[in-house]
Amino acid sequence: MTARADSLTLTEFVRTSLRADILSGKIGRGEPLRLEALMARFDVSRAVVREVLIRLVEENLVVANPNRGFRVIDITAEGLVDLIKLRVLVESEAMKLSIEQGDTEWEAGIIAAHHVLERAEVSESSAWWGESEAWVRAHISFHEALTAACGSPRMLSLVNRLRKESAIYYQVRVPAGSPAAEDIADRDIAAEHSELMHLAIARDGEGAVELFQHETWTTAKVLLQVLESEG
Repeated sequence: MTARADSLTLTEFVRTSLRADILSGKIGRGEPLRLEALMARFDVSRAVVREVLIRLVEENLVVANPNRGFRVIDITAEGLVDLIKLRVLVESEAMKLSIEQGDTEWEAGIIAAHHVLERAEVSESSAWWGESEAWVRAHISFHEALTAACGSPRMLSLVNRLRKESAIYYQVRVPAGSPAAEDIADRDIAAEHSELMHLAIARDGEGAVELFQHETWTTAKVLLQVLESEG
């Protein structure tokens, strides 16, 4: 059986491992998730595997078909636009509230998360801009830190779910030499994140939200180019 941390329950360990494989692209878009194969891989019961898959369905990373079982969600251009519209709407408000209400501890959390993001491992074998699974996790954590002081547990829960759901789009491979690849080359993502951190700490809510929305939609447009060319 795969080694697991003592602090994790068996179900949580399987969920965390499987979720990481989906977000990193090790298990591809639309790929079936066979119960028997997962039971053998993790040396767990059918009940554990089914519970994990149902929880991943709730996170919109997996879909369940009555006749075909479970499979990884197959992302589409339409689904991306729908997701980004909702994420931008809710996360912008959460960020604005956090900037208004956040204390020194909140500021420290942003600085720490940005430090980790800056030093995240880069892997040329990964799907999105050569970023690694570690970078994807650090990127999610950085944005979580920005909205952490919004003061609304329900809003924060929704924002975090939408943000994690959008991480599956980092699987999209951008063909070298394509217009999308040129758009990526023209951006300085690290500088954008650094500026976002400074705007938040400076309590410039309007500036931070504007940059977040610009960054998010610019990324979405690159992904849409690729998805539409695939489709």
